[in-house]
Amino acid sequence: MTNSAKRSKAKTVFKYLFLALAIVEMVFLCVQALLPGSRSSGQSEAVGNVIDNVMTDLGGDGVRDVPPTALSLMIGGKETEELSLAIGKSVKPALSFLPENTSSNHRNAEWKTSDESVVAIVGGKLTAAGIGEAVVTVSLPGDGIEAELKVNVFEIVATELSLTFEDGSSSILLKEGEAVRLNAALTPENATASVKFYSENEAVADVSKEGIVHAKGIGKTDVVAVYTPFDGEREALTARATIEVTEGVLPLPPSSFSLALPKNIHDGIVYIGDRGTFSAAPMSAIDPSDSFIYTSSDPHILSVDIHTGAFEAKKKGETVVTVSSAAFPECSVSAALTVCNSALNVSLSSGEATPLQKTEGDCEYALSVRAGTNVPLALSADPAEIFVRYSSSDPAVAEIGEDGVILPYRAAAKSVVLTVEVADNAQFSREGGGLAEKHTILLSVAKQSFSSGVSGWGRIIRKLFGHFGAFLILGALLGTTAALFDKGGWKRRLIIFAILILVGFAFAGLTEILQLPLFTAGRGASFKDVLIDFSGYLPAALLVYGGYLLIRLIAERVKRRKRGT
Repeated sequence: MTNSAKRSKAKTVFKYLFLALAIVEMVFLCVQALLPGSRSSGQSEAVGNVIDNVMTDLGGDGVRDVPPTALSLMIGGKETEELSLAIGKSVKPALSFLPENTSSNHRNAEWKTSDESVVAIVGGKLTAAGIGEAVVTVSLPGDGIEAELKVNVFEIVATELSLTFEDGSSSILLKEGEAVRLNAALTPENATASVKFYSENEAVADVSKEGIVHAKGIGKTDVVAVYTPFDGEREALTARATIEVTEGVLPLPPSSFSLALPKNIHDGIVYIGDRGTFSAAPMSAIDPSDSFIYTSSDPHILSVDIHTGAFEAKKKGETVVTVSSAAFPECSVSAALTVCNSALNVSLSSGEATPLQKTEGDCEYALSVRAGTNVPLALSADPAEIFVRYSSSDPAVAEIGEDGVILPYRAAAKSVVLTVEVADNAQFSREGGGLAEKHTILLSVAKQSFSSGVSGWGRIIRKLFGHFGAFLILGALLGTTAALFDKGGWKRRLIIFAILILVGFAFAGLTEILQLPLFTAGRGASFKDVLIDFSGYLPAALLVYGGYLLIRLIAERVKRRKRGT
């Protein structure tokens, strides 16, 4: 077989090979267009993961620097610039960064308040301390970016005040030496100011700051409750109750007595939820006609029945329990008590994408993340108010920000120990009934994934490989096929060139039509995708077939010049 025959045979083989490859590519694209959306997305994700892993392995250990362009404060999932907060209430805003893939090393924020007497800040938690306005500023050191939150602290003002005795009546008859408790009720119940009491005739009856009325002499008088709002501008509310004191047998004043504490109170410490009964133990003769009155300086912390001494510990704090003679209130004895939390019941968790793994220890966890993958910690505990602080064995590798977000900065062969300390007191002490726990997280940090530094990675993969890349290959195959089937003649070649371009655009449109709900599920047609497809197809077709035509043109001109010579 001559060389010419061999070349002709090889050309024929290549012609039909490229034609077959072009047909296969077109069938493949049609099949892909008909796939349901979930399956198509899965394939794109698989391709993206392969590319991501390869690029990640080629990358360094550190986090690629992506500085923030904007910062905002989020409350309840919404961007907030102004907030109204009742005095005594607290809120912890979340930070939102743009771009979303802002590097971990740019996420440590500093908090400031323009007036600490209005808004106090501890660890990103805002507490309304006093009536007024304050501006809270959170900034990112070194980036020159900050966000502001205007906080208006207001008072919940009572609109009604009622005063009754413990039996629910607004008037009562007592004998000399007896005592009774007043109940002052505000509407609404969460009004922020307190109520004070006084008697219009203390010779008949006096009233303590806790609202205990002592009948002292025969007569009739009103006891008055006064509610004064904090701002001092609104009128005070008053309510009255009437007491009539009749003759009674006044006991002899006791010389001395003591307050016996229940068995569940040790060293002046009682725990939330505990119940018991205080009792007065006489240390010398006491008139049997006398009785004892029990009071608590803060019934919200520990309530006590005025007559029986039965108590219930309600919330953390300090209070003073006093037992006094009903007839002679100046004869009294007191005990200072501290109400403590019974348990912290701390629970740590993270998102489903990067869950904390509980290890063998009671307060030990393990977590594996990639550098740059920020993991918010969710911490829950039984006490209403807790104190939290964080530390890291190697802050250069990873640490926990004040907002409780784990910030991994770079990959490391050795795990980092992150410590979360939780307590019900600012000293993180167990003394005096305080509770404190230490939780540790063994953190393994791998290299930052390449895709984490690329916004819209999944979309880029779909468009680059599923649209642009696939049609780039098709354009090269059809361009090569057209070149191999060339039979000469520039008119024919230009017509084939035009047809080649039209076929590419039409086929791009066809693959989008096949994605309509009429043909498949979970997908849709987009003219923008047609243009993306065609933008991949056209350069390849121009390069291959246009390049072929250019070579033919140059070759023919060279031949003409040779013939001319």
